[in-house]
Amino acid sequence: MAWKGGCCGACAVGIRSFFSLIAAEGTLARSAKVALIVGTILTLINQGGAICQGIPPVWWKVVLTYAVPYIVSTHGSVSARLSKSAHVQTAAPPPMHGGTGVQTPKIEQSRGKIDPSLADGGVTAAIV
Repeated sequence: MAWKGGCCGACAVGIRSFFSLIAAEGTLARSAKVALIVGTILTLINQGGAICQGIPPVWWKVVLTYAVPYIVSTHGSVSARLSKSAHVQTAAPPPMHGGTGVQTPKIEQSRGKIDPSLADGGVTAAIV
């Protein structure tokens, strides 16, 4: 049984689904590119003075400086996919004209007469 928590949308789908979304369609590569660019910029900002003076940087800070943008980018990508998936699953089907399903009456503006042929099974007759 998959663990389901309430901390975010990712937890609601279960850990296996979460990791499958992380590995899907280039998420890892995209997150790695973001981490490389953002991590390098932040490392230069935070450790640049020490590096220029010949002092070795604090390595655990450098690792965290790259890890945080990687995690944020990955979480954002997975959250977007979950949101898109939830939107697709909960979206109502568009109204149909003719055939079966939800029907939208055709409303035409004319002389203000009610056209009873447009009334369909509980749908209010349209004024034409």
